[in-house]
Amino acid sequence: MGSGVKDPDGLELVAYRLDRKTEWPVRPAGLRREWMDAFSQQWPYRCPPLNIANQSGWELLCPVPLSVTWDGGAGVESLAIEFDEDADRYSPLIRSHFGEGLLTFAPPLLFRTREPLGLFVRGPCNFWLDGAVALDGWVESWGLEATFTMNWKLTRAGAKLRFEKGQPICLLQPFEMGLLERVRPVLRDLPENPELAERYQRWKARRLLFGTVRRQGQSQHDYLQGRDEEGAAVTAHRTGVALADFASSDRTRPGPGRT
Repeated sequence: MGSGVKDPDGLELVAYRLDRKTEWPVRPAGLRREWMDAFSQQWPYRCPPLNIANQSGWELLCPVPLSVTWDGGAGVESLAIEFDEDADRYSPLIRSHFGEGLLTFAPPLLFRTREPLGLFVRGPCNFWLDGAVALDGWVESWGLEATFTMNWKLTRAGAKLRFEKGQPICLLQPFEMGLLERVRPVLRDLPENPELAERYQRWKARRLLFGTVRRQGQSQHDYLQGRDEEGAAVTAHRTGVALADFASSDRTRPGPGRT
């Protein structure tokens, strides 16, 4: 996990290991979600926006199984963490650091990008834990020689929360500096764009029909396959993403791959 992800444009995401006392796997984010698997006929997988969001970034995985309970207090001692294994190695890196029911993961990894790329550090997309919420962070990975922490806020005092080994705890999403500031939001009425309004009305009619078709156990494939109402391919339509694994500069130890 040393040499990072490269392409001809120089958009490189490098993860520097600070030590090898612990293992913190990083992998391209996966498509599957347990709640989507359990959904009737797995309908969520027929929604490209969900599928793409699930895969949009790299996941940092929990390195050790543990349980955590918050007693509702404000102090760091109010969070009780029980490690199933390797407590001596991981307890300095997974602990209550800020208090207030926050569980802090401090992976010994220093992520670096080249400007204008930074890192949006957040909870895995379309994934949740009952009794906790992931806190998002915006990391200036092009300039700071500092690590980041990933924090989960427990929301129910007295409830035991479980983190399994290999469970995603963090999603790394590169972003372009200055992009948000360059966006100029505009609010208009749809009739101002007659062509788009007409297309929308036709889509709306098909969508209403789709509700009936869905109850019959069928699927509407045009959107999923990126086709318009006449069957022509929609420009730049995506149904998924394929991200590169972290390449390792250590030939004796391959970098973590997709699982």
